[in-house]
Parts: sequence; structure tokens; C-alpha cells
Amino acid sequence: MELSIDQALKKGVEAHKAGNLEEADRYYTAILKAHPKHPDANHNIGIFAIGLGKV
Repeated sequence: MELSIDQALKKGVEAHKAGNLEEADRYYTAILKAHPKHPDANHNIGIFAIGLGKV
């Protein structure tokens, strides 16, 4: 079963908050592959990258 963009974003945020960074990255990256200009996914992956020192 495929997730909608909103569902994937929600799961990514939940994983991110729980500290599961690999899972969060997978969700954010999948969203951005389908919709490269998605504002929430871009913002969240940016926050993610800053937290890891990978800007």
C-alpha cells in the first residue's frame, strides 16, 4: 500500500521526533523525489541536515 504525500510527511515527522533519523530521511527523500519543491519536506530535511552538520 502506497502512502499519500501527507501520510509520508506525517510518518517522517513522527520518526524524526522519535530520533529515528534514518527512517525520517527515507520519508523526506521519497517525498522530494516525487515533489522536489514540497515546502514541508524541504524544510524538514533541512532541519535534519543542520542537526547532523551536513549542510
